[in-house]
Amino acid sequence: MARFSAFLDACVLVPIALADTLLRLAEADLYRPLWSGRVLDEMVEAIGTIHPNLAGGAARARSDAMQSAPLTSPA
Repeated sequence: MARFSAFLDACVLVPIALADTLLRLAEADLYRPLWSGRVLDEMVEAIGTIHPNLAGGAARARSDAMQSAPLTSPA
């Protein structure tokens, strides 16, 4: 298990390049990412606002995948 934990908020989870980088680092067990259901809801809402033409449900699917990921314990 990673020695360090970091709480990720919507500011870093909305930009896909940043979110992808942070989540890949977590998969490599360099740190333990934490987030809350409220943060994931905020992320979905922000993605929908920024990218209204995004295929329906893509942001929610990302949120659901993060929520069920074994590498995290939602805060």
